[in-house]
Amino acid sequence: MPGEKRQAGAVLCLTNAPREVVDGRFDRQVPLAWTSSRVKRVVRSTLVAEAYSISEAMEHGQFLRQFLQELYKPANAKLKDVERLRASRPILAVTDSDNLKGTLNKDSGSVADIRLRIVVSMLRESVEAQENTALIWTRTEAMVADGLTKSLVDIAILIAFFVSKKFEISPPQRKRRAAKPTTADFIDKTIDHEGIGHHAEEINREWIGHHVRRINREWIGHHVRRINRE
Repeated sequence: MPGEKRQAGAVLCLTNAPREVVDGRFDRQVPLAWTSSRVKRVVRSTLVAEAYSISEAMEHGQFLRQFLQELYKPANAKLKDVERLRASRPILAVTDSDNLKGTLNKDSGSVADIRLRIVVSMLRESVEAQENTALIWTRTEAMVADGLTKSLVDIAILIAFFVSKKFEISPPQRKRRAAKPTTADFIDKTIDHEGIGHHAEEINREWIGHHVRRINREWIGHHVRRINRE
């Protein structure tokens, strides 16, 4: 409903193969943190809630990147060197909202909701201004954090993620389209139609001929009896 608070969820992991992790290779990552909470702001749509959630997740990722760079910096390294080298550690944010991914690629001025326009601008700045940072879309079946926001979903993928176990993500199901009629089907239908018409005409002729002969016999018999009486 408009104006109600919505649930947001996110997971944070450390990996050297982010694309493989997105495809279910959870044995290539180490989970670091997770969150499941209400969106702090009152939102009017699911799109706005998704935008706030992914914005906070990217902020956590940027903090973790800065922390790791300072942790592994040389003893005599200067702060400006840490800031410069932190981009060597990539950040990959994942969302299952195709609408959000499409909105991010549009001009923020075309977004009617003012709050959403602000969040979209923040996300675009995070992706474009921060080097080695990307936002990609994945199917809902492959979304790990989905189990942190919904109660009636299969959490097997979430469990596999937390125990760093490889997970087999089901392939996307293709919608079946009605098969187009072939030439053979058309010929069969034509033959059936003509065959039915042929038999119907044959039955009509036999029925008419039967009744004509019957009428003729009755008419002749009637006149024969009349002549005999006369």
